[in-house]
Amino acid sequence: MPEPAHPSNASVPPLPGFDARDILDNAPIGIFTSTPEGRLLSVNPAMAKMFGYDSPQEMIASVADIGRHLYADPADREAFKRLMEQHDQVVDQESRLRRRNGSVLWVSQNARVVRDTHGKITSYQGFIKDISVRKRTEERIAKLNQLKESLLGLEPFPTKMQRVTDAVVDIFNADFARIWLIRKGDLCQSGCDHADVVEGPHACRFRDTCLHLVASSGRYTHLDGKHRRVPFGSYKIGRVAASEQPGFLTNTVADDPWVHDQAWVKELGLVSFGGYRLQSHDGQTIGVLALFSRHELNEAEENLLKTIANTTSEVILVANSMDSLRASEERFRSLAEHMPMLINAITEDSCFVFWNRACESATGYSRQEILHNPEAIKLLYPDPSFRRQLAQEWAASGYNFVNKEIALRTKNGNKRIILWTNLPPQIALPREATWAVGLDITDRIITEEALREKSAELDRYFTSSLDLLCIANTQGQFLRLNPTWEEVLGYSVAELEGRIFLDFVHPEDLDATIKDVPAKSHRQSSRHSPAIIPTRALNSASGVS
Repeated sequence: MPEPAHPSNASVPPLPGFDARDILDNAPIGIFTSTPEGRLLSVNPAMAKMFGYDSPQEMIASVADIGRHLYADPADREAFKRLMEQHDQVVDQESRLRRRNGSVLWVSQNARVVRDTHGKITSYQGFIKDISVRKRTEERIAKLNQLKESLLGLEPFPTKMQRVTDAVVDIFNADFARIWLIRKGDLCQSGCDHADVVEGPHACRFRDTCLHLVASSGRYTHLDGKHRRVPFGSYKIGRVAASEQPGFLTNTVADDPWVHDQAWVKELGLVSFGGYRLQSHDGQTIGVLALFSRHELNEAEENLLKTIANTTSEVILVANSMDSLRASEERFRSLAEHMPMLINAITEDSCFVFWNRACESATGYSRQEILHNPEAIKLLYPDPSFRRQLAQEWAASGYNFVNKEIALRTKNGNKRIILWTNLPPQIALPREATWAVGLDITDRIITEEALREKSAELDRYFTSSLDLLCIANTQGQFLRLNPTWEEVLGYSVAELEGRIFLDFVHPEDLDATIKDVPAKSHRQSSRHSPAIIPTRALNSASGVS
C-alpha cells in the first residue's frame, strides 16, 4: 500500500490552465507567510497595496517586527500567536492593523501553522482581508442607534438638536453641521441682514416663513452670525427648504451654482455639501439639516444622513406636539389617544386615569376595563411580588424612568414586553398621575431569539450532518468543513482547511469537475442554495470514496 499523502506536501499534477503563482499575484485579498518571531517571508501584491507599499519586496524589507510595525495594538499579535500555538489556526480573527502611513485599518485573518518534521512551528501562512468599510459602517450604525436612544430621553429640545449636529460631525467627519427650523420672521425690523433684500435670487419674499438657526456643531458653533436667519427659497439652505426633493448632495461644492460664496468654499477646502429637508408627515417642510465636509460623501453615507434627517423630523414633530400639549390638556389627550405608541397615566395608588387605543390594542383590555379600576394593575401584572418590586423601583426613581423593559400579561394570557419612558414634568399635564410612553418590543425580541436559535440550529446541522458539507472561497480553498470529511478522506479538518478542493478529486473526474463547478456554483448562488457537485474523491490512503 502506498504511503498516505500529507496535505502540505502531497504531489498533485498541475491542472490544465491552473497557474498558482498567477492566482497568488492577482488575488484580491492579502496572502502572507511569516515567522513566529515576526518577520514576513512573503506577501502578495494585494497585501502590499493594502498596507501602502509599492511592492511585496518593499513591504518585506520594511517590516522588521510584525507586532510593532503592523499591529495597532501589539497585544493582538501575541493573542494571534497564542491561538496559532493552541489550535494550529485562526479563523476570521478581527484585528486593527496599521498602514505604512500610520492610518488604521480593520482586517479579518484566516491562517494556519506550518511545522517541520519535528513538530516545531516554522511559519504561519494565511489570508488577510480589509474589513474597514464594514467596521466603519457598523460603528456608524451603532452611533446612529445611540443618537436615536438619546433623543428618546427627557432633555430639552435645544439640547436634542445640538446632539443631532454633534453626531453628524462625529459620524461623517463633517467640517460643520447645522439645523434650521421654519418659524415666523422675528428680526425683519431689527437687524436681519436679509430683510432689506427685495430683488435678485436672495430676496426675502416670505416674512412668515423664515429659517431660524437652532443648532450648529463643528467649525461653527455660534447661532448669532449672518446665517442665524435664512429666507425661504434663498441661498442653498432656503432652496433646499423650498425644494420638492427630500435632499440635495454635491461632491463638487466649489463649482456648484447652489453655493453662492465659492471663494469661501475654496478657502476652507470644502468638497461636499448635503442639505436635507426636515418634514412633517404630510410632506411640509419644517426645517433643514445641512453639512459641509472636506471629503466626498458616498451613497451609503447619504442614506444614513437621510435616516438622521427623518429621525430629527420625528423629534421636532414630537417637540412641536409637546408644545401644543402645554397649551391644552384636552388637545393632548386627543393626540395621545391616536398616537401609535402606548400612552397611559397612573396615579400613586396604582389606578389608571388614561389608557389610549394603542394600549387597548397591545393588551386586549378596553378603557372601560382599565380606567379607574383599582384591580386593573393586577390584570396586567398578576404576580404580587413583581407588583411590589415595580412599585419600589418607581418610588426609588422618583417616578422618572427611561427605556425600562417591563413584561405584562395580556387579556388572552400572552406576555408582551414594553419599553416604557415617563413623560417629563415640564409638560403641562395633570400632575396627579405619572404619564408614560411605551413601545411594544415583543416581536423584536422574539425575532432576535429566533435568529439566534436558527443560527445555532444551522451550526448543529453543519456539524452533525453525515453529508460532506463545506464552505469554500472563490479560489476553491476550504474555509470550513464538517467532521464527515475526516471520516471519508482520512485527513483532519485542520489538515484540509486552506487546501484547494480540486486536490482531492479523483484524476478521472478532474476535467469534468473543473467544467461543472463554475456553472453549478453560478446557478445555485442565484437560488441561494448550496451547489451539489457529484464526484469521486481521493482519501488519505490514496483510495477512492
